[in-house]
Amino acid sequence: MAILEDEACQVYEVLVEKSENQSVALLLDEILQETRTHRELLRHASRMFGEPTSSVGECEKRMGSLFAHSVEFLRSIKNEVLNGMSVAEAAVKLVKFEEDAANEEDLSLVYTNVTGAVTTDIAMKRILGDIAEDEKDHAAILQVVVEILEK
Repeated sequence: MAILEDEACQVYEVLVEKSENQSVALLLDEILQETRTHRELLRHASRMFGEPTSSVGECEKRMGSLFAHSVEFLRSIKNEVLNGMSVAEAAVKLVKFEEDAANEEDLSLVYTNVTGAVTTDIAMKRILGDIAEDEKDHAAILQVVVEILEK
């Protein structure tokens, strides 16, 4: 899952850079900073539970199509923004992605495919719950970004 958060970081870095509106850039940077924290927490959890750092391909094999589609989606958004897609259009597309990522049940299922720790470790359950709540906030922030850019 840290790989997924890393892919999301790359998208938000590009969006912050491409944002011409300072308020939008600030909101997107808020998401970026939280996403970086998620990435680091998940990397740390993987090390603590003895999970090796995996490549994207290995994660796709272990975690299945949800992971593969998410990575593909994030990479396509990043590439489209780099090739001229507006920040507003990218934000609209990312709202649904963040809403889906906020489903704690999905987070738990994906993480369980990596390690059984989520079913037994109270700290991991808490962290995944917190990340799910942050993802809901990210979707709401992206909605504000869309509203600002549509004015």
